[in-house]
Amino acid sequence: MIAKRITRGVLAAALLSVLLAATRAVAQQSSGSAAVGDRNGPLHGQYYVKPFKIIGNIYFVGFSNNAAYLITTPQGHFLIDAVYEDINAQQVKNIEDLGFKIKDVKYLLNAHAHSDHVNGLAGMKKLTGATVVAMVEEVKSLEDGGVSDFRSDGRKLWEPVKVDKIIKEGEQLTIGSTTLTARKTAGHTQGCSTFTMMVDDAGKKRQAIFICSMGLNGGVPLVNYSKYPNIAEDYMRSFDILRSIPAEVFLVSHTSHYDLEGKLKKMGQPGPNPFIDPQGYKDYIVRFEKGFKEQYAKDLAAAKK
Repeated sequence: MIAKRITRGVLAAALLSVLLAATRAVAQQSSGSAAVGDRNGPLHGQYYVKPFKIIGNIYFVGFSNNAAYLITTPQGHFLIDAVYEDINAQQVKNIEDLGFKIKDVKYLLNAHAHSDHVNGLAGMKKLTGATVVAMVEEVKSLEDGGVSDFRSDGRKLWEPVKVDKIIKEGEQLTIGSTTLTARKTAGHTQGCSTFTMMVDDAGKKRQAIFICSMGLNGGVPLVNYSKYPNIAEDYMRSFDILRSIPAEVFLVSHTSHYDLEGKLKKMGQPGPNPFIDPQGYKDYIVRFEKGFKEQYAKDLAAAKK
């Protein structure tokens, strides 16, 4: 098919529309309830994922790399991560395709203040009128558009967003009968926020966890780093916190960290819900702590030279 010569803006919009339709079709043809396409896609390097119920009142409304989670109650909903502003509309559609109303979102939470998780937060606040909640250490960066982020070179990275409710380690947020507990698992950012909750799985209570990220930041040393002097200590403390949480339902802000694609292939097949994965959770901690320790040893050795 040869496209006619039209303006660059119209062509880009038309191409995105076609690609979204194509990836949506792939998702709907999946044997399970959703599908993940090639991660090198048109949506900031990722593809559309058909929204689906994970377990109980927890739903996936994100994309093939950047996760986003809707936690529903009859009294209103939590939304964890708003991803990118230019795909706010698709994220809203994801929520409404599940039968929920975007205006019923009461709390907007975010895993951590990096552009791929908060770029759409200001836009989503306008769409929902919801309360933006953030760990105290993330507030400055969210409100100045990332200028104060320790990885930043002073540029504004996203539209600044006013934080309405500031939380600390261990603080709880409740809507109806659902309570989320915020845990500060710092290192990836200074206020990296992991949330836990109890979810009803057909009458059985299970602990779910939404991990911020325990990944290392490229180009950020773990020793003698003036912009974040206690970064290594924060990582160590965060691994200890994660080990203390007996989570069964294991979710992370990036889908590759818990193999969303592999789990989706198992959805709808005989056997337990693949998102009930306590061993995968333990393996995640071991794998990322190993990577941290290896990099920390290298940075310690380099600092002594």
